[in-house]
Amino acid sequence: MRAPFAVLSAALVLLISGIGCNDDHSPTSPSTPSISGNWQGTYQPGIAANFDPCDAGGPAAATFSQQGKQVSGTLTTQNHSNAEGDFVGEFIDGSLLRGMLTKNGTARMVSGSTSAGQLTLSVDLPFCSSNRIELHR
Repeated sequence: MRAPFAVLSAALVLLISGIGCNDDHSPTSPSTPSISGNWQGTYQPGIAANFDPCDAGGPAAATFSQQGKQVSGTLTTQNHSNAEGDFVGEFIDGSLLRGMLTKNGTARMVSGSTSAGQLTLSVDLPFCSSNRIELHR
């Protein structure tokens, strides 16, 4: 009687311990997109405190290199020197990008996202909200 009980107990332990091991329904972390290379597009100025555009919009370009989630590169804009400089950042959740843009010792926060060959960035500029840099390959 002991042998069948021991076999049944062992089978029950294996069954219970194996229930949580099925990875078919486990959440997966989002993949990190690659933005390495050259990008072109436009700088779209935000709105100043008096509801006027901060300045003229114009062409923008960027060159990025990437290692895993870490991104670095250079961003240039034709009409707004505060929205350009050296970029260092990382992807924080799938296609969401966050980092710092530095020029002449001044650093500005940058956030953005990428999807289907498009990269949209927002540079945190004082007295100028809702500015955007729209880039494509």
